[in-house]
Amino acid sequence: FSKNSGIISNNAIYFKGTKNDKIILKPINDSWGGVIIRNAKRKSLIENTLIQEINPKYLNFDNNLDGSIVFYESDVSILNSNFIKNYSEDFINIINSNYYINLCNFENIYSDALDLDFSNGKILNSKFKNVKGDAIDFNYSNSHISNIKTYEISDKSISVGERSKIK
Repeated sequence: FSKNSGIISNNAIYFKGTKNDKIILKPINDSWGGVIIRNAKRKSLIENTLIQEINPKYLNFDNNLDGSIVFYESDVSILNSNFIKNYSEDFINIINSNYYINLCNFENIYSDALDLDFSNGKILNSKFKNVKGDAIDFNYSNSHISNIKTYEISDKSISVGERSKIK
């Protein structure tokens, strides 16, 4: 992706790589604009994918969505994927959606790695390393988490705020 490019869609995305042939989303040079999925009728899938070096300020998207990857009122499953190096408030921000996250790695994150607002789901078997904010930040959300590993987290490994219920 070039610096001023990204994906903005009202439809679900479907990135399905394999263990031996991963999908890679990365910049041509230093960073790119990221992904915004909003009001999708179908569930998105990110599987066996590497996503790296996003700076959403380059999308010039006037909606106060400041995550590198945003799912707004759009359900998503994220499986066996890696999220490396971002330059935004949240690497993944899921808002008012259902989610399932399993076997994912987050590394070298500028602020929060995973921010879940008004959302419900599961986060399983995932690793967070070198995160400058919270590894996982819940607000008004319900979630089941299991087998989460965190290393070198500058703020909180798990932040449970504003009426969230976490098991």
